[in-house]
Amino acid sequence: MPNRLKTARQSKGLSMDKLVSKMGGIVSKMYISEIERGVYNPSQEALAAIAQVCGVPVSYFYKQDYADSGFVFRVKGGVPAHKTKQIEAKLKIDIERYFEQEDTFVIERTEFVNPLKDFPVSSYDDADEAAAMLRKCWEIGSQPIHSVYELLQEKGVVIIEVPIDCKDLDGTSTMVNGKVPVIIINTNADVTNERKRFTALHELAHLMLRFAPAPKDAEPIIVEHPFGKVTLKVPDEERLCNHFAGAMLIQKESIRRRLGNSRKDITLPELISIKNMYGISIASQVHRAHDLAIISDRVYNKWYDDTIKLNYMEEGWGRYPIDEIADRHELLEERMKMEYQNN
Repeated sequence: MPNRLKTARQSKGLSMDKLVSKMGGIVSKMYISEIERGVYNPSQEALAAIAQVCGVPVSYFYKQDYADSGFVFRVKGGVPAHKTKQIEAKLKIDIERYFEQEDTFVIERTEFVNPLKDFPVSSYDDADEAAAMLRKCWEIGSQPIHSVYELLQEKGVVIIEVPIDCKDLDGTSTMVNGKVPVIIINTNADVTNERKRFTALHELAHLMLRFAPAPKDAEPIIVEHPFGKVTLKVPDEERLCNHFAGAMLIQKESIRRRLGNSRKDITLPELISIKNMYGISIASQVHRAHDLAIISDRVYNKWYDDTIKLNYMEEGWGRYPIDEIADRHELLEERMKMEYQNN
């Protein structure tokens, strides 16, 4: 109970003082502190008041925790410590609610198997090969992925969309009970349908890939190009996950068939055509074309500075027609309501 009370409080961003205030002062801060330290159990009156303030049922405090592997919030500039605690606590409650609904209706989830667990990834080529291996294992060949959400859910990955009070955070992920991968997509982030697909696969990479750290003295790689140089940044974990996500959306052979092996420049209409077919954003395509040395540094920088930065949401640049919707959580809630009404 102590940990669950603390999680419920933190999920609302409440200090002990604020919790006591919202409870109308019926208990002291010392009382809350001693409960969270496990000194003694709260009275039923206090527990009911805490539950009401924190937006959870009283039964929440008597249940067992689902064990997770923790969350990493990969946001430029980082997330303040107090905000991190609030987000983590809220996600724990959201994930637990989802699993409880599955347990209630005895939903059988596919057992997750990771065919890449013994494949070390340390280079962009490795990330491409890992994506090709996974596509082969999952029997999707080189074709566009119809729905990333549906594909991952069929393979035993849980995808939950929740609002997170951090617009710079597209998503995060964790392993529950050591065997169930859970990917969280932030509905408060300003992201497109294509970005949601990319984020889900990026988080999948964090869950599935085994990364070999780059040497401390590693330097960017310079690749020769007919129309200028191509500078590839040192492949750290984030860049490798991005590369893997792009490779899952469109394999290097496929994008080269569409754009060629080396280009002096690329055009918006051909990128829109690829976006509409493969569900990968214009920005991700330009990244991928550069990392595969299809375009030079000059062309890459021109696209970002003169075009992409001016239209971050890619309005008017086509749209992948199949919406990614993580609706299993909502469907379970509707089913639960119906079951209660019929009883």
